[in-house]
This record gives sequence, structure tokens and C-alpha cells, in this order.
Amino acid sequence: QAGDRIVKINGSSVETTTEVSNLTREYGDRQMTVTIERRGELIDTVVVPRKNPPEGEGRVGVGLVQENVGIIQVDQVAAGSTAEQAGIQVGDQIVSVNDRPIEDFFSLQTELTRFNGSDVPVIVRRGDALLSTTLSVPAVGQNEDVIMAVGMPTMRQIPVFEKIPWTQIIPRGFEESFNATKSMLQQIRTMLTDREALSQVAGPIGMGQITSELVRESPLPTWYVLAQLSILLSLNLAVLNLLPLPALDGGRLFFVLIEFVRGGRKISPQKEGMVHFAGLVILIGLMFFIAFRDVDRIIGGHSLLP
Repeated sequence: QAGDRIVKINGSSVETTTEVSNLTREYGDRQMTVTIERRGELIDTVVVPRKNPPEGEGRVGVGLVQENVGIIQVDQVAAGSTAEQAGIQVGDQIVSVNDRPIEDFFSLQTELTRFNGSDVPVIVRRGDALLSTTLSVPAVGQNEDVIMAVGMPTMRQIPVFEKIPWTQIIPRGFEESFNATKSMLQQIRTMLTDREALSQVAGPIGMGQITSELVRESPLPTWYVLAQLSILLSLNLAVLNLLPLPALDGGRLFFVLIEFVRGGRKISPQKEGMVHFAGLVILIGLMFFIAFRDVDRIIGGHSLLP
């Protein structure tokens, strides 16, 4: 259901939308166990992802959003609401609800929903002080927003970044780069066998679209989103350029490898040139094809986000 949090798939914890997408693709037309959190309760269920889902529906028919750890701050308190009666003010930061630390909107909504129609202990930070209060949660229906019901219609999430020792910055950078590269290679392998994954291929126009969507939708600072995209695009170009395809550096290295296997006997420059020329023609054609798909996706109002 909308609002569920995916906790585990086949007994293993998942933390990103990419992990969920990869697993649902891997288990196309096969059963997989999924553990979800709903209103503070863990529920085990079985899902059979579709191998060839209708366009725009996804393999299990859900849209995913990835919550980031942060500080939830109140930007508006409705007059006469239960939040105002509890003494909550604009600028307060919600620290915990029912002794559960609040680090994203999901945890806040979950705990308030659990106390639907009753009182719940809340701790807020105001300046440097921690204040305890009791918030009365009105009885709301299943499709109603409990955060709106208590009188906090506008809130924002201030991202919290992980702090690591300066000696770990370079090793952590290599680790993150390695994981990102491994994920890209997995996506390339999937792209060759999966029609849905192939539809997510994008060129420069698509990169502009996804940049706009991420800047608009992400609670993270714009500089962080753009820096992360730049790093991923650089890694992506490096990986693609090393693939053993004609007209790419990887294609040239492939010919060098062939010469090495042949004991140093060189391949005719004319033959190698023809292979690279044919590869270049194919790549240019592919570039135009992807560009037209990008334009068609934007005109059709389709998103590149999960």
C-alpha cells in the first residue's frame, strides 16, 4: 500500500530503490518474500514481479521513493490545532515520537498513525533545549494525512551527512566508486536482456531531464545533487569507454589484446580502421535514436525516476 516501507527482500535488508529494482528484475515471474513496515508493524508477504510489465507500471505496480536521514523541522503550525495546543512552535525540530527517533517523514507519520485517536509523547528541540510534550492525534481515516490532521501542514527535512575521519576520506571514495562501478556493470548486463531496463537508457537530453527531476524532488541541497550526478556521469563515461566496442578506447584495447595473443603480429590498419568506422556509424545512429526517445519521453510526460 502507499506509505509502506520495504525493509527486507528474501531476508536481506534493502536500503535503496536501485536494490529493490534490481531484485524485482532478477525475480521476474518468480516468488520473492518481502518484509514491509506499515504503521509500525512488520508484515511478511509474497510478491511475484512481472517479467514484462505494462509500460509505466513497474514490475510490481508501485512507485518508489527513497527517504534520506535528516532532521524534521516544523515550518507551520495551524491555529487551534492539537499541535498548537501541545505547545509545538514554528522552528521546532521533532526529535522523537513515542520514544522512536524521528529521522524522516515516514517514521513521523508511522508513529502518529499508531496513536490515531489518542495521545502520544513527543520530544522537540527548540534552540539548544529538549522539550517534552503530549500530542493529541485526531481520529483520521486510512487515506487522510495524519501530519496535516495534527496541524503541521508544512514541514521540511534538513539533511544530515555522515561524518567520517579525514583519514578515511580517500579509502571511502575508492569504496564508493568501486560500488558504483559494479552497479553500472550489472545494469549494462541487465540492459542487454531486459526490455524495461533498455527503455531507461538516456542520452544528453535525458540527463538534462533527470537532473531537473532530481533537483526538484530531492530534499538534499542542490550542490550535493549536482556533484553526485557529475561523479556518477564521469564513472559512467569511463566504464562505457572501456567496453570492447569499435570506435571506443575499449575497442582499441581489444585489438591490442588480439595482437598480443597473435604473438605481436599486427592487424592491417585498413581493416582495423574499417571496423572502427563501422562502429562509429552505429554509435552515431544509436545517439540519434536515444535522443528521439528522450524527446518522446519528455513530450509524453514520463519520468526517469523510479
